[in-house]
Amino acid sequence: MPPRQKSTSKIYEYSGLEEGTNLKVESDGTYYAAEVVAVSTSKGRAKAPVKVSYKGYEGYDEWVGGDRLRSRALKVVTPEKAAAKPKALAAGDVRLHYWPARGRGEQVRLALAATGTSFEDVTFDMADDAAKTAFFEKCRELGGNLTNNTPMLELGGKFYTQSTAIVKFVCARGGLVARRGTYEVDNIIAHVEDLRPICYKTIKFLGGVMEKEEFVDKSEMHLRNLERLLGEKQHFVENRMTAADICVYDLLDTMIETQVPGHLASNFPRLAAFRERMGQVKGIAAYHVTEQHKKLFAFPAI
Repeated sequence: MPPRQKSTSKIYEYSGLEEGTNLKVESDGTYYAAEVVAVSTSKGRAKAPVKVSYKGYEGYDEWVGGDRLRSRALKVVTPEKAAAKPKALAAGDVRLHYWPARGRGEQVRLALAATGTSFEDVTFDMADDAAKTAFFEKCRELGGNLTNNTPMLELGGKFYTQSTAIVKFVCARGGLVARRGTYEVDNIIAHVEDLRPICYKTIKFLGGVMEKEEFVDKSEMHLRNLERLLGEKQHFVENRMTAADICVYDLLDTMIETQVPGHLASNFPRLAAFRERMGQVKGIAAYHVTEQHKKLFAFPAI
């Protein structure tokens, strides 16, 4: 057995490794082909969190750390980079360009609130058609394309578009990310996006013609899907808050509960409980009592 290696300044990020990943493992100075059997997040296995099985050597499975692994899926960072935090932003550096309403912009506001990020709403007077036209023309210019660029996040002079992409960006910047469940986060958000257009079909002043009974019927299977995916967990992915939770909460709070009050509690108790928990998250609860939030237009009940 080779002498014990001295500890290095490297810190390993194992989120790219999953069951079945092929890699090479060092043993007595030689690297052998192996595959991942499991990746543990237990603090007790922090130094050797990856269980590997050597190919061609049955019965020699062992737990190892990143210093003995070779894989493109294994990320290595220095303590300085691992400890680095996003650049602090001065007051006024974060602006959300959107209608003076909740709508699609609200999920971005909730992500900012949940990550403790103060922000300014940049909007227009909905009664002033000229101001509205000028606002959207400016957003198209700043957002970099000819289609609707709202909601648009301005962060330190840079502009970010596409609502769900912004939510994921804000959550990643604030540490609300899954360790390994990137697909699961995107899957939940896709479920939300399947239901959201149905919610807009009830809004009369936006041209919607759907009545309450039809809305309840057409939304039922989507809500049951979300309730099934949540199950008994507190959060949708890895039982920790991610962009998936922000997007689901926005859908439930901004659209479903607002348009059909009491519908969740009567028919989807797990989603109702989830909505209550998310509303009590420190940053979100604090945001909800501000005048900044209260003055936003909310869709009426059907």
